[in-house]
Amino acid sequence: NYGELTFTITNSVPVSLSVSASVLDDNYSEVLYLPTSYNQIEYIEVPQPEVSEIGETLMVGTKVQTITIFGDDIKQLLNNPYMMMEVKFNTAGDNNNPVKFKTTNEISFDIRLSAEYRVEL
Repeated sequence: NYGELTFTITNSVPVSLSVSASVLDDNYSEVLYLPTSYNQIEYIEVPQPEVSEIGETLMVGTKVQTITIFGDDIKQLLNNPYMMMEVKFNTAGDNNNPVKFKTTNEISFDIRLSAEYRVEL
């Protein structure tokens, strides 16, 4: 059993992001943490956008990260209907300038799963 979960995250908030997720069951209990430990990353790191001196987003930060999933983790992912995303703002930049948030700042997520799951009959 094997799968690939691809996250495409677009960020116009003027900070870098650390993103993780949890797959939840019908009772909203965590059954699988993403990225899994065998992916050797703790978070998906999303770069900050390019921002002008007055705080306008010039070019969004984008990250495409594929996470592999094996064994029973595929079953947990396919059989449980909810996902909770955790997003951490990394506000301490190289130059320690103040961060200006705007109501037009957005973070978008596109999550796709490709899985091969064999059932023994």
